[in-house]
Amino acid sequence: MIEPYNAVGLIPSFWGIRRREEIKHNIEHLKGLTKAAFWLSNLDIPVRLLAIPEGALMGFNDEVLDVDHADYARTCCIDVPGPETDEIGKLAKQWNVYIMAQAKARHKDWKDRFFNIGFIVDPDGNIILKHYKLSALLPVERSVSPHDVYDWWIKKYGRTLDAFWPVADTKIGRLGIMMAMEGNYPENGRGLAMNGAEVVYRASMPAPFTENDIFEISNRARALENNMYIVAPNIGSYHLDADHPVGIDRRLQGPAGRQATRYQWFDVCIWCDQYRSVTASSGVCAGHQLDEGCPVGACPNHL
Repeated sequence: MIEPYNAVGLIPSFWGIRRREEIKHNIEHLKGLTKAAFWLSNLDIPVRLLAIPEGALMGFNDEVLDVDHADYARTCCIDVPGPETDEIGKLAKQWNVYIMAQAKARHKDWKDRFFNIGFIVDPDGNIILKHYKLSALLPVERSVSPHDVYDWWIKKYGRTLDAFWPVADTKIGRLGIMMAMEGNYPENGRGLAMNGAEVVYRASMPAPFTENDIFEISNRARALENNMYIVAPNIGSYHLDADHPVGIDRRLQGPAGRQATRYQWFDVCIWCDQYRSVTASSGVCAGHQLDEGCPVGACPNHL
């Protein structure tokens, strides 16, 4: 039996990058925001899971400014693992939590190309899961998908659930990742569920998806269909770069910080509508609860 714990979703302001070294600015901001989150969220039930939304490390300048793909891969994208994920690992060790996060990252087999990668770090600072985003925001996102290199992908990784919907079996439950547009398609949630996922990260979504309830509805639907927790943090105010003092933070201008930190069995535990750096937390009762005889509905919202 896994003891109930809190999952914290960060809703950070963030700065788009022009060079890889500028990611440090966002990481330092996330460190401060994490400290603020633990100040209150850890008072009752311990925090065991921290979710950092997509875009929080690097922004979306490759998409917003339509940057040349190869140039962005060379000058901005990271390696997983690498110095930036090492910093996330230090954060995980400092607070003794699992961390879910995302970055645009290179693959050693593909020169001048980058993928959109979700990753999970354990409390020892080790990367225990990497998920390559399958479904991009096609009108603007230039990330390579496993579908784009499908023959190579199945030759290297196989044609299995783990090749497309990996799940990490941890002390706080079976964790998986379903980023942004992936959550709009039932197949991605079902692939994770078939592979045993219990607690799934789903971030981030921009307007208009957040403003016409697509984000909320799809999060609820994936949780209901698959009997899983969805941890769905979103981003706050977006500064195009570190030299822009004013962020894009209104609903009609860009990403909106609407998020819910937990969906399960069609209940919404915490709902935030923010445009500055804030945090939200909610309890999780995970870890084979149905197998242990915990009936649906027996894990209340206030955990």
